[in-house]
Amino acid sequence: MMNRKKWFLLIIGVVTAALAWAQPNCNVYTDGSPCRKACEFCYKAIDEDQGSRKSQLYFDSAIAICPTLAYAWFEKSVPYLKRGDFATWYKLLDKAVELEPNQYLGYRAGCLFPTLKDYKTVIRDLERLDKLRNGGALGYSPGGDYDLRIFLGLSRRESGDYEGALKELNKAIAQAEKENRVGAYDYIHRAVTYFQLKDYNAARNDLQQQLLIYPQLADTHYYLGLLAEASSNSIEAKRYYQLAYDKYLAGYHRHDPYSVLPDQVFLTQIKAKLGMK
Repeated sequence: MMNRKKWFLLIIGVVTAALAWAQPNCNVYTDGSPCRKACEFCYKAIDEDQGSRKSQLYFDSAIAICPTLAYAWFEKSVPYLKRGDFATWYKLLDKAVELEPNQYLGYRAGCLFPTLKDYKTVIRDLERLDKLRNGGALGYSPGGDYDLRIFLGLSRRESGDYEGALKELNKAIAQAEKENRVGAYDYIHRAVTYFQLKDYNAARNDLQQQLLIYPQLADTHYYLGLLAEASSNSIEAKRYYQLAYDKYLAGYHRHDPYSVLPDQVFLTQIKAKLGMK
């Protein structure tokens, strides 16, 4: 389990990326109205040090005069997320979600997936968002590196629903291919899912697609080794494992100092396949 300090650092990047698109336009509120004043308080709050007493008091004032301003609840929650006070963060963000689910459901799911790995809530939030958007795009993770439908698929898979996972991954990747925006690791996630379903041909096809995106990635060669081993091709498996080992040592592998990434491969796994200690 990650310690609290590591959670904080991971969360900083997640939260920072979310702030720009979340800021409201105060001009949508009638001049002189309580909600216009509340919105202006929010801008004063974000001019102060985030999480400072003065900043939080501005948000408190905004909420007091316009409790329906979801942005104020959202921003007030952010420092608690950074501090690792997930209970308070969730309680405050829940109010923002209640007020503007279309805006904040994806954000909450995008935070919960990499930090707390709360797959049940991620699935619940993204299923609800999917209904609100009539099966359309769910948007991206707060960091911008994942289609949220990929998160939905992976959460289903981690919950044991492999067929449901594949359905979501297929939908996300098909749309991304049309728009030429396939994520850096989308194919490897679907390949692992196919592998777990013992559809080795489909898994191999996806790993070949992954090689076109990032040919040096050790993780891809490791999974190709698993496929060769599953097909009783020990010579080819060893070749892939050796490639994975060499590329891993050269630094071509997925890594995050604060969290275990989905389908991440570790050097110990590769060494075990090569009979190394």
